[in-house]
Amino acid sequence: MKAFKLLLLILILVSGSYLSIADTLEPVYLTYFRATKKARVLALNGEYDASIRLLRTTFEQFDFEYARDCIHGVEIAAIDNNDSALKYFMVCAMKRGVPFSFFQEHAALNSYAGKPFWQTLEERSARLYEKYLEGINQDIRNEVNEMFLEDQAIRKRYYSWYNFPIRPFIHRKWKSLNKAQVARMLEITEKFGFPGERLIGIDPDQFHENISPTQFSAGFPIVIFIHHYSQPNVSQDSTLFQQMVLGYLYNEHFACIRDFQVRFGRGKYTVDGTYALRQLRDMSLEKPVMERRENIGLLQSEEMTLLKASGILSPFWFRLY
Repeated sequence: MKAFKLLLLILILVSGSYLSIADTLEPVYLTYFRATKKARVLALNGEYDASIRLLRTTFEQFDFEYARDCIHGVEIAAIDNNDSALKYFMVCAMKRGVPFSFFQEHAALNSYAGKPFWQTLEERSARLYEKYLEGINQDIRNEVNEMFLEDQAIRKRYYSWYNFPIRPFIHRKWKSLNKAQVARMLEITEKFGFPGERLIGIDPDQFHENISPTQFSAGFPIVIFIHHYSQPNVSQDSTLFQQMVLGYLYNEHFACIRDFQVRFGRGKYTVDGTYALRQLRDMSLEKPVMERRENIGLLQSEEMTLLKASGILSPFWFRLY
């Protein structure tokens, strides 16, 4: 009896701890996203050293950092002529699947190619890529690849002009396929986490002809979810928001999916509002939208425009997936 009471007490305490953690999910990866956003703004304002310090401190506080954020760290360090930071962020990027060839071809890094640390990193690059592959779930990666290939194949059929007479039939097949794919990804999410960059890595261009070699994100699942929400479907906002908070879903990807729900949901299903990142851009300066962006660490519309004009950072936010 005493043993049972002790076990019951432990279960209550563990359950209480779990609830406490669940109730305080907000500060986890939202802190990461807000910090990386602030680092970009600091760089925009010419405060490169402060931007580097913030990015590095943030990366060291979390067990996973996104490839695009690593690349921005590289670009800021290059502007600041900070060899130590440049080396650090290049290693971070390669651990997330960015090939060394990207740095060799990056115009802003030409002056670093002859430095000793550059040659050392080139020699380490193959092992770092192996480490990256070891860190992702290859089975789920392969499954998501197959989903994307099926999605793109039926999409191509749908938009082929000669299939116009049977387009309604193809649409029904596409809708059925998409519904099954989203259901499967939600199953994966429940068991492993959302199949984003943290779980399956970035999409290399050899996986599909539509992938840019400098895309550096896990866009395949996002495209499937976007197709799902290009028509009214039950919202998965609570699940997707939690996955973003846990670091399995990139904040820009979450916002992109949400925008499609708002734009094409036709009011059939309730969602919390747009981020005006991919859709409804004319709303981007409205206060509620700006507050939503700030909450999850997204650049504001004016900041995106100014950063693109400055040319100091790769404008990933204009090609979200």
